[in-house]
Order: sequence, then structure tokens, then C-alpha cells
Amino acid sequence: MSDSLTLTLVHPEGKIEKSNVSFVGLKTIAGELGIYPNHSQLLTSLRSGWVHFIDAQKVHEFLFITKGFAQVTPNSVTVITESVETVSDVDLEEAKASLDQAENRLTSRHDSHDLTEALAARDYARARLEIIDKTAKTK
Repeated sequence: MSDSLTLTLVHPEGKIEKSNVSFVGLKTIAGELGIYPNHSQLLTSLRSGWVHFIDAQKVHEFLFITKGFAQVTPNSVTVITESVETVSDVDLEEAKASLDQAENRLTSRHDSHDLTEALAARDYARARLEIIDKTAKTK
């Protein structure tokens, strides 16, 4: 039995790999999922949001991802996503402006396609703000 995981995030610009991870947290379409070493295998859809992981030095790290998929095995977590941002890449003012714009789109939508796009934009903006908030709480 392994006492650590390898976390791999695959996106169009490349991949990020973190070894010796003791915990991975993901936002799935069904809710939040916590993964420790020796977790049972699963495949799940992910919502835009954070990936939280704890490294070998017990440091909590967060990354922001757009929607995607995750495959979990007893010793690895692989995330396939459209994009990955570090916390330092997320501009607070731009994220707030994006949320305001998305909420304005929700109030002025004209058809169901507009509603779907507006909801996705709002969820994306909220997730970016949430990652900044979560990071601040772990410091």
C-alpha cells in the first residue's frame, strides 16, 4: 500500500505533475471529493473550480481548473481539463469584474442558450474568486 499519490493535470498547453501528494480535493459535478492514497478507482466529471492538494511537506496548494474529468486509481489522480491557473495567475479585480458581467448577463438573457452560457460564466468567475478565498484561509 502506498502512502502517497501522484497528481497529474493534463491541459492543452502541457501537463503539471506533482508527486508525493498525501491528499487531493476536487469539485465534481456531484459535490466535493477528497482523495487519499489507496482510494478506490473512479472516473468523474469535474466542475470549474479548485484542485486542492497537500504535498509531502504538508503544504496546502490550490490550482484553478475549468471543467474536465478526473481518473482516480489507488496511487494516482489524473485530471484532464481545458485550462489550469495557479493562484498567482488569478487577478482579483478581473475575477470580480467577470462575476459582475456574468451576473448582468443572467438578468438580461434572451434564450436558453444565453442562460447556459451565462450560468457557465458565472460559475467560472465564482470558482476563481473561491480559490483566492480558500488560499487566504490556509495561510
